[in-house]
Amino acid sequence: MLVGTKSDARDDPKLVSELKNDRIVTTEEGQKLAAEIKAFDYVETSALTRHNVNKVFDSCLESVYGKKKGESSSGEKKKCTIL
Repeated sequence: MLVGTKSDARDDPKLVSELKNDRIVTTEEGQKLAAEIKAFDYVETSALTRHNVNKVFDSCLESVYGKKKGESSSGEKKKCTIL
């Protein structure tokens, strides 16, 4: 599970202009990284606006109890890593 936080920051011109050596990660970059690390899901969220906060928890539960995106045809399950 890969979670992109502070997705509301993209819509804040003041914050974007204050970034010096940092930059905002695009949705495409997040999706690409999720595919590279074989994450169960990629969700962008904002605690400020509460956008997709519940989806993060729902997806985590689905990764444990529901149909698993990472399950192979042989039924082998992928491991979960928390960084």
